[in-house]
Amino acid sequence: MLLTDSFLDYLLHERNYSKGTVEYYRADILELQRFGEEMLGDLTPSDVDAELVREWIASLMDKGLASNTINRKLSSIRTYYKFLLRRGEVAVDPLRKVTGPKKKKPLPVFLREGEMNRLLDDMDFGEGFEG
Repeated sequence: MLLTDSFLDYLLHERNYSKGTVEYYRADILELQRFGEEMLGDLTPSDVDAELVREWIASLMDKGLASNTINRKLSSIRTYYKFLLRRGEVAVDPLRKVTGPKKKKPLPVFLREGEMNRLLDDMDFGEGFEG
């Protein structure tokens, strides 16, 4: 049984992941593998290093993938390499020093002083309100 198949079987039967989730993991692993093979030729899990993973992340960003999607893919690969480490199939986790892209946070919407004053002037606080 291939390492990837063993990992997917582990997710499905021991971790009780849904078939859909396991399929995402499979697709993410194969995507990184294909990328690595384009860059380096034949590739084993031990051949993957932090530099290759960073190049893969950059290529995903160039394709316009959202930070959340890239981080989900990285999570799949991290879980795969933790599995391989526990089984002794790789000596080093290539994602140990790799961080994903930061999520973009929208700037807060704020009111200008004049807008705030108009808003407060229009409010009826009633008699006896202290505040």
